[in-house]
Amino acid sequence: MKRGRASHSLAIGLVLCGVFICTSIPVGATDVLGTSFTNARDLFWVNMEPGLRVLDCSGKLIGTVGAQYGAPISTEKVSKHFINALIAKEDKRFYEHSGIDFSTFFGIGYDLVMRQRSRGGSTLTMQVIKMVLLTRQERDDKLRRKIIELFNATTVEKYLSKENVLFLYINRAYFGKNVYGIRAASLFYFGKEPRRLTLKESAALVGLLPAPAKYNPIDHPDKSEEQARLVLNLMLEQGKISAQMLRSATKQKLSLSSVAQTPPQTKFFINHVSSIVEDFKENYTGKTNIRGGTLTIKSTLDPVAQAVAEKSVVRHLSTTNIGGGPDQGALLAIRRDGSVLAMVGGRDFRENEFNQATKSQRQAGSTFKIFVYLDAFERGLTPDSEILIGDVSREYGHHVRNADGTYPQRIVLREGFINSVNTAAVRLAIGRVSNIVDIAEKMGMAPTFRRTSADRYGNLRPNLGVALGTEGVRLIDLVGAYNVIPNEGRYLRPHVIEQIRDTKGSIVYKKSLNPKPVIRQSFVTYMKDLLVGAVMRGTGRAASLGRYAGGKTGTTQEYRDAWFIGFDERLTTGVWLGNRDNSPMQGITGGNLPAKIWRNFMLECAKRRCANLP
Repeated sequence: MKRGRASHSLAIGLVLCGVFICTSIPVGATDVLGTSFTNARDLFWVNMEPGLRVLDCSGKLIGTVGAQYGAPISTEKVSKHFINALIAKEDKRFYEHSGIDFSTFFGIGYDLVMRQRSRGGSTLTMQVIKMVLLTRQERDDKLRRKIIELFNATTVEKYLSKENVLFLYINRAYFGKNVYGIRAASLFYFGKEPRRLTLKESAALVGLLPAPAKYNPIDHPDKSEEQARLVLNLMLEQGKISAQMLRSATKQKLSLSSVAQTPPQTKFFINHVSSIVEDFKENYTGKTNIRGGTLTIKSTLDPVAQAVAEKSVVRHLSTTNIGGGPDQGALLAIRRDGSVLAMVGGRDFRENEFNQATKSQRQAGSTFKIFVYLDAFERGLTPDSEILIGDVSREYGHHVRNADGTYPQRIVLREGFINSVNTAAVRLAIGRVSNIVDIAEKMGMAPTFRRTSADRYGNLRPNLGVALGTEGVRLIDLVGAYNVIPNEGRYLRPHVIEQIRDTKGSIVYKKSLNPKPVIRQSFVTYMKDLLVGAVMRGTGRAASLGRYAGGKTGTTQEYRDAWFIGFDERLTTGVWLGNRDNSPMQGITGGNLPAKIWRNFMLECAKRRCANLP
C-alpha cells in the first residue's frame, strides 16, 4: 500500500512539474493565437489532413481520396441533440471550467506517467488543441502532447469563447471513414444536414468519436448501438433528456445513407488524378496553403462515356480470358482538346491497382509506324510514292516477318501502311531512326522517351527495331500522338483536370489550352488518307463504323500486345490488350479484339451522345 501511495504521489509531482516546465516548449496555443489568428474561423483551416473530392465534367462527385472535410458551420445550424450529447459524453463540465477540468486532471496525469491506458477526461478545449493546433508529429508524442494541452487550455479559452471552442470541435472532429466535421459526417452517415439529426443519430455520432473505426454504424452496427445507448444514458443522468425521450430514441432504428461506391474501373482514373494533384502541389508557387484540407477537383471524365468504356473492356475480357488471355485491357478516350473522356486502366482495380493506360510501357507494334511514315513525308515521299524494299532482313540483321507471309520487292506507301507491311516500314526507317524519334517526341511521346546523358533516347534505343514498335510506350501517350492528326497537326497533351479549388473554395488552378503545331498540314492530309484507308480496307477493317474513321492496328511478337488506336469526327481512342506477366496471348491481334472493343465504344458513345457530342 505504501508503494502504491508513493507511486501515486510521484505521478502527481511529475505532472505538476511538467506543467511548470512546459513554458520552454515552443509549440503551443499561445504562440499561434497570439500572432496570426484572432478568431475561430481562421483556425478552422490550420493543420488539416490532405484529401481530394473528384468531380466529373458535369460537377457530380465520382470519388474521394484522403480526408473529407465538411464546410464549417456554426453551432446554431447543428441539432441541439448533438450538442447536448457531445457535452454529456465528452465534457460534462464544459461550461463550468476554464479549459481544464481539475476533477479529472490528476487521473489523466497518473495514467500518463504510469503508462497505463488513459481513462479519458480531456476537455473539449484540450481536444481542440490536439486536433487543430498541433501537427501530426506533435500529436504522436502522447506525453508531450498532453502537457501542451494542459498548459495551453486556459490560454485558448482566454482568446476564444466557449462557443468558438465548440465551433472548432464540431467542425474538425474525426468521425471515421476519412470524414471530418459534423456536416460531412451527418451527410455521409445519414444523408441529411446536421440541423435535422435526431436524438438517436446524434448519440450514435457522438458515441463513435472515441474510436471511429470500432464504433461506426456502417461496419459495426451492434457496437454503434451500444455506444448510442451509453450516450443516451449519460444525457438522462445529466438531465438533458427525459426518460420518455430515451425510450423513444432507443427504439429508433438508424437509417444509414446509401454511400455511393465508385466503380472499380473508375478508381484507375481517380488514382491518376490524385497523382497529378501531388505533382501540382510539389510545383505550386501560389500563396494559398494547399498542403492540407480537401481540394475539389473538377475533372474531364464523362460518366456516360466511362460507363460505356468499362462495359466494353470488361465484357470482352470476360469472354476471352481462357488459357492464353488476355487477362488485362485498357482504354483511353480523349476529345480534340486533349481532355480525357474515359479511362479504363485494367480488368479490375480491386485485383490490381496498376494503371495499364498511364503507367504500363508495352511494345507499340505497328502503331508506331505512324511516325515512320510521317518522316517519309518529311523527306518528300507521298502516299502514292513507290519504294524498293529489297533485302531488309540482311541490312537489319534479323529476319523481318510480314504477317501475310508475302514479301514484295516494291510497294506503294499507301499499301504498305494500310496492310502493315513490316519490311516496308524497316526500309523507310533505315538511316532515319533519329528523325523518326524526333517526330515521335514532338507528338507527345517524350514522357516515355526520356533522354539521358548516357543514352540520348533513354528507353528508346536508336535502332531499326523502332520501325516495328519494339520499344515500350504508354497508351495515354500514343492516344495523344494520334490525336495530332484529326487535330490538323496540333498537339495538346492529354489532361484529366479542368480546375482545382482549395478548401475555402478559391480556384488555385484552371486548365488553359496551348495547342502546339508539330506536323505540317500537307503531311496531316497524307496521314489521314493512310489511317482512313487502314480502317476501310486494311488491317483495321473490324473497327469500321460505317462512317468517317481512321486508325491503326498493332501486334507484337508472339501476340504479347494487341493495340488499336483511332479517331472519328470527335474522339480519339486507344485500346490495348495483353497479359500482366507479358506472356503470349492466343491469336489476339490488333485487328480483331482491340478493334472490336474500339468500334463498340465509339458506336455506343455516339448513340448515347457522350459529353453531348453531336
